[in-house]
Amino acid sequence: MIITFIFDLVRSLVNGILHLLNAAMGFISRILGLSKRAPKLVQCSHHPEPTLACPKCAEEQARARKYMWKIIIGLMLPFALQSLDTTM
Repeated sequence: MIITFIFDLVRSLVNGILHLLNAAMGFISRILGLSKRAPKLVQCSHHPEPTLACPKCAEEQARARKYMWKIIIGLMLPFALQSLDTTM
């Protein structure tokens, strides 16, 4: 009973470590440029055929990302300030 528990525990730990190593190797290979993802074709609403990169779409995505970060920071800042308040 105890031996099977220990065996299962060791097996789950080894699987977790292998998973982390695999993820780290994938991250390092992407940073070094050893593995490149295939470019995806994107269907734009203003282009009849799929394209690799559209400047209008890239600009729109950048504006949306900037807006998202403004919302996140705008919501987090008051709560962070409130958590730092130590007045009684």
